[in-house]
Amino acid sequence: MKKLLGIWPRIPISLRYHPSLRHGRDENIIAALEHRDRISDITFYWHTIPEPDRLAAVMQEPFPALTSLVLSSFRSQELVLILPEAFFNGSAPSLRTISLEGVAFPALSRLLSSAPHLVSLKLDEMPVSTCISAEEMATCLATLVNLENLDIDFEDTSIHPGYTRPPSLPRAVFPALTYFNFKGISEYLEDFVARIDAPILRTLSITFKGSNLHVPQILQLISRAERFTLPKSVVFKLSLEDISLKFEPSDSFALEIIYQNGMNGCLGMSQICRELSSLLSHVVCLDLYGTESHQLFPPWWCFIRATQWLEILRTFISTQTLRVSKTLMKVSCELPEITSGADAGLLPELRTLFLEGSDPLVSVPTSFEQFISARQLSGLPLDVQPWEP
Repeated sequence: MKKLLGIWPRIPISLRYHPSLRHGRDENIIAALEHRDRISDITFYWHTIPEPDRLAAVMQEPFPALTSLVLSSFRSQELVLILPEAFFNGSAPSLRTISLEGVAFPALSRLLSSAPHLVSLKLDEMPVSTCISAEEMATCLATLVNLENLDIDFEDTSIHPGYTRPPSLPRAVFPALTYFNFKGISEYLEDFVARIDAPILRTLSITFKGSNLHVPQILQLISRAERFTLPKSVVFKLSLEDISLKFEPSDSFALEIIYQNGMNGCLGMSQICRELSSLLSHVVCLDLYGTESHQLFPPWWCFIRATQWLEILRTFISTQTLRVSKTLMKVSCELPEITSGADAGLLPELRTLFLEGSDPLVSVPTSFEQFISARQLSGLPLDVQPWEP
């Protein structure tokens, strides 16, 4: 390895390490890292750290040419790969991308401070027990004025040991952040976004994994984004695994919220809709999708409670167009409270109903016939149309 590196002294080095290619050649990795002034990107996939003491010692030196750092751990639930605090204690002034997957790194703030020009940061499947606090996360990220893309993903739904919600502090501005993806508990996200402003944010994707879904700070973050406009179209998707709410893509702002809690998804999403009612009350077009489940009997929609689903629909007080997929038509058939038309507060502005694959003159489901008739008697007639998503 040293002889090869000496032949091309000016060529940038792309260093990749995978345990399947190891074959006892860890010394080659150490040898290559000693040419730190030429290394442009590092990608390590580990079960365990090769020669951790020597590796940590080498990584404490500056890497002036490094632009990309990817560290990923193939591990079991019982074994967490923890990087030593001395790892990457040098500087990387050219670093643009950091991706950590399944890696515990107590000295994360030190790593971030060594890369002042970072553009993209991905923290995937982070063990909660070793993660820095939301306050510290916001503080160290605030120094990264070029950060455009941020991914934060926790592997479980537990709260950090000894967690207490700190007092509110002045918000830091993330001037370049346009994309933010978060997966984890709402408590951490709320504490984090309470401390930041992202004026040019364009895409926000949130996947909640816990049960507490109080999200006022998220609403504030959205409202402070310069490109945000009130949503006119929303898509709901339901499945056995999760339920999602997505603002239809536009040139201004994209928002998606996913709740992963299996059969309790509607309960969680009804809470989220209450929190976001000031936004959803402006939606004029609503699409309802569902996925088929052939493995579960009874099907997942049998576990939805009418009160939860009605609470979601009542949020859409300005909706004029409703489009319903075949699977969601089955949900409505199982929940006659939804299609009885007796609830005057349910979709009061609805004028057009699209049903997937239905001929409005022939094959409207019985449950929707009752809904249409009840609306007619209430002076709220509906124009029924077929729909092919």
